[in-house]
Amino acid sequence: MLSFLPYLNYIHVAGYLIPVIMVFYMITVLVYMLVLTAEVKRLSLNIFTVSVIFLLYFTFANIFSRALFILSRIYLHHDFENQSKVFYFYTAQKISFGVLLGLFLALILGTYLRGQKKDRYKYADAFFLSYCAGLFIMRLGDAFTRYHPGKITNSFFGVYYLGAYRHEPSFYEAIILLLIFLFSWVIRKRLKIPGFLALMMLALTSLARFLTDFFRNNDLPLANTEHSNAFVSSNYHLWIGLTLNQIAYIVLFFFASAGMLYLIKKSRFIL
Repeated sequence: MLSFLPYLNYIHVAGYLIPVIMVFYMITVLVYMLVLTAEVKRLSLNIFTVSVIFLLYFTFANIFSRALFILSRIYLHHDFENQSKVFYFYTAQKISFGVLLGLFLALILGTYLRGQKKDRYKYADAFFLSYCAGLFIMRLGDAFTRYHPGKITNSFFGVYYLGAYRHEPSFYEAIILLLIFLFSWVIRKRLKIPGFLALMMLALTSLARFLTDFFRNNDLPLANTEHSNAFVSSNYHLWIGLTLNQIAYIVLFFFASAGMLYLIKKSRFIL
């Protein structure tokens, strides 16, 4: 079993209890900014435009991801302890699909406001590479806090949580995201078509989420659990939520794949 993967909801620092998800959130922002800074320099992007896009992204991503959480939390999430604290800063009360929506809108609006629509694909490459790196860190945090409880399993990959050994889909997704990021980081300088890297990463990360959602739990909520404020009405509703989530990501996968084919065809035509 994955005994090396501890369950860490809080850590003790100088006598204070610090939520682990807050620590990972801070690390996520740091990693995101480091990768983005490197790509801004490599692609010679306008720093002011990058700043505008980043601020719009931060705003839209929080609004959309939290709004989707409010709409879907009774179908999709099992954050028992903090479920009623939707706007509590220290929790991961977000739906990652909303983060993607925020990024799309920020790229479109930011480059439009700055009059750089022709370079939009270059900015997308930089931001999606940073997005993947940041999402990898957040999924590690989700794994440590068991934010996405998995199905019961007897395999070696189980972690003990809520009375049984379960898959840890966040950990699986984190591994895949790390591989996607490393692969993209290695080949990014060889890609000569602006926007291709962003679409490739969108396709791969969407496929990763589609696949790992198959390992999400199908037996919660548990009867007589100590998490008495669980706001999930039935396993049927949970199944509906997971199915809709997978449909959304598989649509993104095909959208990104079609975009990659379009860019390849367009670049050949230009040549």
